[in-house]
Amino acid sequence: MRRVLILFLIIFIIDLYMMINASAAIGLSLLALWLFLSSCFGIYLIRKQGLRAVMLARQTIEKRELPENIIFRSMLAFFSGVLLIIPGLITDFFGLVFLMPNVKSVFIALIRRKLSMWVTSLFNATLTKNSFSSRSPISSKVIEGELAEGDDKPG
Repeated sequence: MRRVLILFLIIFIIDLYMMINASAAIGLSLLALWLFLSSCFGIYLIRKQGLRAVMLARQTIEKRELPENIIFRSMLAFFSGVLLIIPGLITDFFGLVFLMPNVKSVFIALIRRKLSMWVTSLFNATLTKNSFSSRSPISSKVIEGELAEGDDKPG
């Protein structure tokens, strides 16, 4: 969490520096217009992609298929929209880059790989915690013994 906060702070400082230089070069009014239009496009993108993703997921589920590709694409479109809403030139650049089809495919493959590694490690950790191996704390409570024929009678 600390790394993400530091990354956002660095991006904010660089973005602020770039916006000051861009406003000196092209003028404050054009920069403000760019930031306003990119924010409007981000809002439009989030609304449109959200509704589209729900419709496509419903159609895919009706076909009895898993809508994972649609979910990943809509997550990336939502992330792009959020980056476009945040005022700044770097965030706008990355928001537009994440909308490119080839970049989407690369990031979806990366997300799938990371997610599958996370699920596998979580599954393995759950199995290790619940197994009755000698390393498990549960196995220390197991008492070994034998049952003889006359042992179950009281007295």
